[in-house]
Amino acid sequence: MKDLVSGRSGGGMVLIRTGWDRHWGTDAYFEHPYLSKEAAERMLATGITLIGVDTLSPDETLLPTVAVPEPQFDFSVHNVVLGAGCLIAENLTNLGQILHGQWVVSMLPLKLYGCDGSPIRACAWRPGNA
Repeated sequence: MKDLVSGRSGGGMVLIRTGWDRHWGTDAYFEHPYLSKEAAERMLATGITLIGVDTLSPDETLLPTVAVPEPQFDFSVHNVVLGAGCLIAENLTNLGQILHGQWVVSMLPLKLYGCDGSPIRACAWRPGNA
């Protein structure tokens, strides 16, 4: 992760492709990889304005179990990212199709009132191919 963000500066977004979107609709989807608070802080230090992931959340997802019927969630990544004025896009798909080269990415939310989030239509295209 250090190598990926060390050369970045000045805005933009980071899209993290884990391939976990292939587990959508299965119990395995909830056992996704997640970011550490420190990784999020390092990305924020580059001035990014959005972190996008192809998982349920950039934070660990804890499901209720018999032993722990009401798990305590630690939303440390959400807290540090949103607290810095950066946005989070979750449940992205097909990030493997935009691996190489320059891309324009647009995240189009619904105009909802009284909410702290929205479904989005995420689109990506190569400059000049719109």
